[in-house]
Amino acid sequence: MTTQKIDIIPAGITYSFNCYKTEAKPVEEIYRILKTDDLSADLEKLKPGFFKIDKYQGAISSSFAFPYKEDIEILREGSVRKLEVPRLETIRLIAMPGYLLLSGRSVPAKCALQVFSQYISIAGGAVKITQEKMLNLTEMAAVINTVQFRNIPHSEIEKVTLSGELEEIFALTLPLREAEIGGFAGIFNTPFGIRSLKFSTNGRVQIVKSKKLAISLELLEWVVNAVAG
Repeated sequence: MTTQKIDIIPAGITYSFNCYKTEAKPVEEIYRILKTDDLSADLEKLKPGFFKIDKYQGAISSSFAFPYKEDIEILREGSVRKLEVPRLETIRLIAMPGYLLLSGRSVPAKCALQVFSQYISIAGGAVKITQEKMLNLTEMAAVINTVQFRNIPHSEIEKVTLSGELEEIFALTLPLREAEIGGFAGIFNTPFGIRSLKFSTNGRVQIVKSKKLAISLELLEWVVNAVAG
C-alpha cells in the first residue's frame, strides 16, 4: 500500500473498470515494458499500443490506442455510397503489482488485455464478485441506494431492484435470502472520503464522480482489495 495520497484520476470524473489479477511485477518493470517501442502507439499511423504512460509510487496509468474502420454513407454524384473511414479509440488502464484495471468498451479493452498479457501474465478473466463478497460490500456501505436481486425463487418475480436498509429489504415477503445479489449501489465512508460506489457480480466497479474529490491510488487499492483481495 502507498503511504502518501496520490491523486490518479481528477475530480469530476466517473471511473468504471474491471479488475484482473496479474503477475506481481514491480512498478518500474511494468513501466519499462509499456514504454518499449513494440508496445508504443503511433497515433498518426493508427498503430495500436500504449501512450501517455505515467508512473506513480505504486502504479502505472496509461492510455491504449485501438484503431478500427467504420463504414459511413456519403452522397456522391447523386447516389449514396459507403466509405470506409479509419478511426482511433482510446481506453484507460491502471496497472499495479498484482492487478490490472481496465476501463472502456469491451472490444478495445480486450485488445489491450491481449497485448498486455504477452509480457505480463494474467490469471484468467476479469475478477468476479462472489455472493459472499457482495454481502460483505453491502454491510460495508453506510447507505444502500439500490440492490438488484436475481434468480428469485418465486413463481412470478425473477428479478427486482429495491432500495432501503438491507435488513428491511430481507424482511419483505419475497424470498430474497435465497436469491442472488446481481449488483448494488451505495455510499461508502472510506478512509479516503465519502464515495458513491457501484458493484456488479460480473466484476464491473464504478466510482461515481465527485466534484471535490479526485480518485486517489489509495482509494483504488482499497476498492480492489474489497472485491479481489
